[in-house]
Amino acid sequence: TQPAPKPDYIIVQEPLKGTPNYLIIEVKLPGIESSSKLTLDVGEDRMTLHAHPAKYFLDVEMPYDVVPMKSGAQYDTENQLLTVALMTTSGEGKQARGEL
Repeated sequence: TQPAPKPDYIIVQEPLKGTPNYLIIEVKLPGIESSSKLTLDVGEDRMTLHAHPAKYFLDVEMPYDVVPMKSGAQYDTENQLLTVALMTTSGEGKQARGEL
């Protein structure tokens, strides 16, 4: 069995300069018509995405530690684009101090 291909993706930091408060990951998933076909797992230092059945597989090591419980994802079925917003541990500290 061949492994599932890796989809195209980008990671954007917010803010762009310095230590980010958020990481935004956009993943292009052509052929995936519904988020019900996706399994997303976010840990402190990596994110994995499976598109079933064995359509895509993505394993991304994060450039910064993130807070899984303060993360969210949205799937745009029209553009077949998954957007994942991840709060970094730096952003969590700023949020706790009322800076975000």
